[in-house]
Amino acid sequence: MNEDQRIDVCANCLHCVADENNEQVCAINYDTHARKCRAFAPKHDDIAERYAKSLVADSISTPLTWVGITLIAFAVFCVILAGFENAVGNVWDNPFVWAMIATGVLGIVVAAILRNALRLRRNSISQELRKELEVEARQKALPRLLTRNAIKDFLTQRGLSPEPIDGNDGFNFTSHDTYYRLLYDGERDLTIRYGCELEENDAKIAQKIINTYDGDVFGAFRKVYEFTKDGEVKYALMCEIDFFAEYVDYFERAFPRYLHSVELAVNNLFVSLNRCNREEQNEDNSRGDIYNPEYRLIPRILQGVKTDHLLPDALVDEEWIRREIQTRCSSNECKEEWDSFKINRVNKFGDYKLIIYQFPEPKVAPEAKYGAVLLNTNTLDSNYYTLEMSVEDKWYYGGVSEDRHLNYGEAESADLDHFIEWIFSNDKQIEASTDYNKG
Repeated sequence: MNEDQRIDVCANCLHCVADENNEQVCAINYDTHARKCRAFAPKHDDIAERYAKSLVADSISTPLTWVGITLIAFAVFCVILAGFENAVGNVWDNPFVWAMIATGVLGIVVAAILRNALRLRRNSISQELRKELEVEARQKALPRLLTRNAIKDFLTQRGLSPEPIDGNDGFNFTSHDTYYRLLYDGERDLTIRYGCELEENDAKIAQKIINTYDGDVFGAFRKVYEFTKDGEVKYALMCEIDFFAEYVDYFERAFPRYLHSVELAVNNLFVSLNRCNREEQNEDNSRGDIYNPEYRLIPRILQGVKTDHLLPDALVDEEWIRREIQTRCSSNECKEEWDSFKINRVNKFGDYKLIIYQFPEPKVAPEAKYGAVLLNTNTLDSNYYTLEMSVEDKWYYGGVSEDRHLNYGEAESADLDHFIEWIFSNDKQIEASTDYNKG
């Protein structure tokens, strides 16, 4: 196959497109007229033409056969006529000769008429099939418009148990045991919303957290607002996100992403809210002598090492750290608890040193059972992680960074080996952070 032939073949392929230079290229392999192409797909016009020709070929096979026989018979007759002309005499006076001539001429006329009729029929079939294929292609290419039923079917398939909202085209649904609402205006505007009532104190804390984050977390808009119910002022928390979807395929792609954004915003708010409440409870119960060394003193020691105010050996001086902690305790009970403090292990991993501190046994959230320092011995950069107690006998991975108490999510158990494995994992993601520096 030469270059011209390859160009002609590619021009009749569905995958043939024009590049920025308006040259003919293949959308499959981005090559120009590949010598061996296994992805050739004829265009609709070419499919219709080939299909029409196959139908025409079947329809004209029999009549053309008879026409051919007629022409052959006429040729044989002419030969015989020429051979016997001298012997028979004047053959033109014989009626049989004229009958044969008439038959041959009639066969030629019939063949010509048949060919013309079949050509018209072939063109008619091509146009008819071309229209059908074009209609079919347009129907396949046209995206389905988003409707209330399409939304309901999608939510049902995902197991979200949609329930209709009175007077609205939206639905209430449940995701991870949490109730959400999907509002739909019947055209293309959609809103995923989560809302719940808050106590006055929680509302104040939540408002502070939202203001700290400028009202935006992972694309979801959050707010706390007041409303009156039964003559009393109430407070409600709202997390919602707006998006647009006109077609079903885009809605099915976009919905999981936007729902995840709202779920993250809700989760972060409540983790932060619970954290603030726990810290206030700790201060009220005079447990600050346990909390402050775990989340404030150790990070300050790390900062002192980083800025050369302390030697790195201070991080492994158990007696010195215990003495620094106990001198800051306001009660003898807490001093006695800190007697159990010890450095559980110090391991070296290349340029890194892992130091595990074992703190007094936690009594309230979020006191830590273990603290871990991962120190780069060359740069003196470090990360500080904690395995801390939570409510309902649960444990969480935490840490401290830039005067913020970080939450990395729930831990499987209080097992130290699991804690160390998690420290060296690459999938640590902060789920919430709270300003713990309250003076």
